[in-house]
Amino acid sequence: MGEYVEWLGDHYNWQIKTDPVVSWKKRHRSLQKEKDSDAALKKYCDFMKQTETFREALNGSVLQLDGYIQEQIDRARGK
Repeated sequence: MGEYVEWLGDHYNWQIKTDPVVSWKKRHRSLQKEKDSDAALKKYCDFMKQTETFREALNGSVLQLDGYIQEQIDRARGK
């Protein structure tokens, strides 16, 4: 499995070049520390707008993967 993951990393042109989770966690901590509710709401809305395309693409991929997994389950059950 590890070789396959490495192959994907070498041969697939990823749209997101770095792991976004680290910066998301940093933004989350900043949001938690925010005292001004208006500023906190703005930070949240900015984050949601900035990550909308990524979240939509991720959701689409999740749905495709789920469909594939369900097909494999059905095939294994002889359906």
